[in-house]
Amino acid sequence: MTDSSSNSIAITGLGMVTSVGHDVKTACASIRAGLKRPVKLQNFYADSPGGYDDWEDGLVTGHPVFDGDVDETEGRICRLLGDALEDIADNTGLFESDAVPLFLALPGKERDLFPDETMDDFFARNKERFPYVGEVTLFPFGNAAGLMALERAAEIIETGQCEQALVAGADSLLGFPNLSRLNRMKRLKTEVNSDGLIPGEASAVVLLEGLSRAENRQAAIQGILDGVGVGFESDHCLEGRHAGSGLSDTVFTLLPQDDDGPVDVRAIITDLNGEPYRFDEMSMMHARVFSRMAGEKEILCPARNIGDTGAASALVSMCLASRTMARGGFGNTDCRCLVLSSSDSGERGALFMTFNMGD
Repeated sequence: MTDSSSNSIAITGLGMVTSVGHDVKTACASIRAGLKRPVKLQNFYADSPGGYDDWEDGLVTGHPVFDGDVDETEGRICRLLGDALEDIADNTGLFESDAVPLFLALPGKERDLFPDETMDDFFARNKERFPYVGEVTLFPFGNAAGLMALERAAEIIETGQCEQALVAGADSLLGFPNLSRLNRMKRLKTEVNSDGLIPGEASAVVLLEGLSRAENRQAAIQGILDGVGVGFESDHCLEGRHAGSGLSDTVFTLLPQDDDGPVDVRAIITDLNGEPYRFDEMSMMHARVFSRMAGEKEILCPARNIGDTGAASALVSMCLASRTMARGGFGNTDCRCLVLSSSDSGERGALFMTFNMGD
C-alpha cells in the first residue's frame, strides 16, 4: 500500500471522449444531465435457455463512441486516445510546449489485447499529430490503472524530474472476445442476467504540474490533488471470490491518522457498474471509511450513462470531478471529492481532489 501526498500538484488541462460527448465539456455536461446513448450491439448474441419473445432481445446493449467495427478493439482504443489527446491540446495549447511524459492506463493483461509495441507504433506514426507527447509509460492494469499512473506522475513532478505530465486512460469493452468472456463469467448484463455490466468505451486525459508553477504562468487550474493511494485486493473477481477490504484499506491510508475527526467530502465518484461484487465492496466501506466523512455526499456513477469504460474510467471520473467542482456543482467550489476505482485483477485506487484556490 502506498500513499502519495500530492497537495502541490494541480490539474491544468482536461480532455475526454465518450459516447455522450466528443470533448470534455460536452461529455461532462451530458453525464451530469443524465444523458445516455445506448445501442444494441450486433457482434454478440447472448443465448437464452428458454429463448426470447423477440430475437433482438438477445443482442447486448453497449455504449459505442463512434461507428465502425466494434471488434477492432486495438484500433478503437488508439482512436479514442488520439481524440482525447487532441481535445486536451486544443484546451491547453500543448502544441507549443516541449515534450511532456505520458502515463497511460490500458486494459489489464487478462484481456489478452495488444502488446506494448502497439502503442510505440501508434505514437511513432503520429509524431506530427502529437509533438507534445514525450516518453510513454504504460500501466496495463484496467480500471485502477489510471490512479496508479496518476500516482507515478505526481511523484516525478514532486521530485523535480519533470515540470508537467500527462495522465491518460483509454479502453473499449465492446469487442466480441471481451463480451464472450464476460458472459461466460456471468458478468455481462443481458435479458437473462440483470446483475451485470453494460460495456462502453472512452478515453480521458489530464495535465498535471506543480501548483506554484501553474499559478506563476497563470494557468487555468481545474483542481488540486489532495492525496492519491493505490492498493490491492486479493479476493478479486478473477479469483472467483467476493471483494474484501482492499478498497477501504486504500482509502483509509488517505484519511488523517492523528485524530478521529470527520473529513469533509462533498462527492464520491465511483466505477460502480451494476455488478453485485462492486456493491459488496462499497458496502464494506461504510463502517470504516464513510463514517469518517461528514455531511451529505453526492454519489456519481458515470457507468450509468456511458457504460463500463475500463481503463478509462478513473480519468473519466477525474474529469467529471474537475468540471463539476469548477462550476460549483457540489454545493460550492471549496470542497473535496473522492474518486474510487477497482480493477478486475485486484488493483485498487483512491484519490482525493479539491478545488480550493485559497485566498
